[in-house]
Amino acid sequence: MEYQIPTIYEDLLQILRQVFNKYRMNIPSYEPVTLEKISLEKLPETKLEESELQEISKQLLKGEQQREIFEREQSLAKDIKVAEEKLGQLEGEYLALKNGVIKEYETKIKAYKIEAEKRGIANSTISVEKISSIYAEMQEKINLLETEKSQTKTKLQETIARLSLQKEGVKEYYKSLHESEIASKTAELKSKESERQIEVIKYNNQVEEKMVKHANQVEQTQLTSALKYFELKIQPMSKDELIDVGYYEEVLYYVKGYLDTMTASNAYRELLDRAELITFLDDFYEETLSLYKFLANG
Repeated sequence: MEYQIPTIYEDLLQILRQVFNKYRMNIPSYEPVTLEKISLEKLPETKLEESELQEISKQLLKGEQQREIFEREQSLAKDIKVAEEKLGQLEGEYLALKNGVIKEYETKIKAYKIEAEKRGIANSTISVEKISSIYAEMQEKINLLETEKSQTKTKLQETIARLSLQKEGVKEYYKSLHESEIASKTAELKSKESERQIEVIKYNNQVEEKMVKHANQVEQTQLTSALKYFELKIQPMSKDELIDVGYYEEVLYYVKGYLDTMTASNAYRELLDRAELITFLDDFYEETLSLYKFLANG
């Protein structure tokens, strides 16, 4: 046998419980039902920092802002070129106008001289004064053209200088404007990022809820399956079956061994006082009691 014969009743009970569990609580092997738990992928909850959002804003606006600067520089360059071309043509245009005035007045003087010859006053004071008057008028027009040319030249030079200065300062001009646009776009992206975070957390919570719910269903299904299996498989053994497997033989071995450590009369009284032994001996309790009563009376 597995254990030594006990001499203390508490030790006997412990041994009998072990034997009882070995024979009468034998649970058949069970292969659990394997159900796969779902695994859903969650969205990353990493939040973009403001510096990252600012960099994204810069990249989103970069093309448009560079195009804006380029187009402004091209427009100013075109205006400068037009002004420079006008300035370069100015001398020639005014020279042509001056020559036209001279030619016009030379024609007038020639016509007057012919007329004076016919009238016989070509060398007269009147003729000289008239010709001088025509020359003076011509010079006045030439002077007026020179003044206009000088003023036009000054305006063109000022325009070229102003446009050149604007062209050089285009990037600086747009700097604050573009920084304001980037700040506005960053605020917009920050708001959208906050909304996205709320949606991500909401989605991930739904995913977690689905996985937990499914996991609970899997565990419940597996537990239900196991319970049904044991309900079908675990049936109490009959007395004959317990005899066949040697249960009563082992229980009687330890009980009698314990009782034999004392006199028959003491053993008989011990049995009478230990009614809980019926749990382990069943019908053999009465047989054992009768045996030790007989031995005590003999």
